[in-house]
Amino acid sequence: MAPIQQSFYFFSRYGVTLTFLFALAGIAAELISIHLAEGFNMEPLWADRVASWIGTGLFEPLASGAAIYFIASRDKGEALSVYDSLVKSLGVYTPMLIGYVATTFLVLFGLSLYIIPGIFFLYKLIFTEYFIILNEDDPMEAIKHSFDQTQGKTAALLPAFSLILVVLIGGGLLLDGMIDSLGGSDGLRLFGALLEAPVLAFAVVVGFRLFSLTSSSKVGV
Repeated sequence: MAPIQQSFYFFSRYGVTLTFLFALAGIAAELISIHLAEGFNMEPLWADRVASWIGTGLFEPLASGAAIYFIASRDKGEALSVYDSLVKSLGVYTPMLIGYVATTFLVLFGLSLYIIPGIFFLYKLIFTEYFIILNEDDPMEAIKHSFDQTQGKTAALLPAFSLILVVLIGGGLLLDGMIDSLGGSDGLRLFGALLEAPVLAFAVVVGFRLFSLTSSSKVGV
């Protein structure tokens, strides 16, 4: 579990900055989601889910890209600012967005085949955004390279992947349950986005450590 320990060390130094990135993205996504859901002509539950997916898809790739640039610069002994990280992330926003959509549909397709295939796809696709940022791959190349890089690396990847997956899913379900039990107001949803931000930020740090651990070639930004 060395990648988890290394991630905690990095997060202890830069966690506030990375959390800030994901908090901004989360609040923006929730505001868009709330606005969109009101205009959808469907059941409220499905309207919320579709709007939430769209809102997250618009802003999370930007935050993830900026976080990866930020982490990579620190690993190289540089000090790329949050602003510059965001600017660089905007430059690859389109491939990150396409990658987000493609991987989401693959995972949803897998989940429709009784859960396990969805988790398999989620595992095989964990490095997609890292290849887009660090190797400048296009989305389809990144997906292929992510499949290749996870091949035969189960012992190195699975413990950390499983832990992060449990935390993300368990925390998300718990948070959603708390928000619903308290009335599910817009203000609570925005507060929930703030609570979720450090977990998402930490997951990107762990993903970066796993990518570096299993990468067979030097990557740059």
